[in-house]
Amino acid sequence: MSLLKTLHDSGDFFIAVCYASVEKGREYNMDTTRDYSLIILTNEEQILFGRFKRSDSVCLTKDEFEVLRNRGLVKGLLGGKSDFFDLPSSGICEISELGKRLRVYQTRSKKQHVWTEFRAWTTLAIALIALIVSIASLLLQLR
Repeated sequence: MSLLKTLHDSGDFFIAVCYASVEKGREYNMDTTRDYSLIILTNEEQILFGRFKRSDSVCLTKDEFEVLRNRGLVKGLLGGKSDFFDLPSSGICEISELGKRLRVYQTRSKKQHVWTEFRAWTTLAIALIALIVSIASLLLQLR
């Protein structure tokens, strides 16, 4: 189950809206979890978050910034202005620490997935070659 929580970090004047999930009696939220598989982004959020693939700061519009800010993936500044004031229509935005950790997790997961897929396809290829060799051997024996 997902719960919506609002956390307020008064040191940075940053409001992060975080999703928490309860699993096996333990509570996780996006700021404290080390199990990043619990953080599931929508397609829109993933596309926007993908802009941070090679850089810690990108240019976002106000709407794009708000989508990522609500998940705690970006810092509370757009174009150098705090989100408590009137935001500009677009500006440079920096990734948060949570965003950096999620980016590393996603990169590692993708590499692991590619390796797993490679192993699966290699196993399939070997099995098909063995099947072809056994069929060819059977045909040669019947002649």
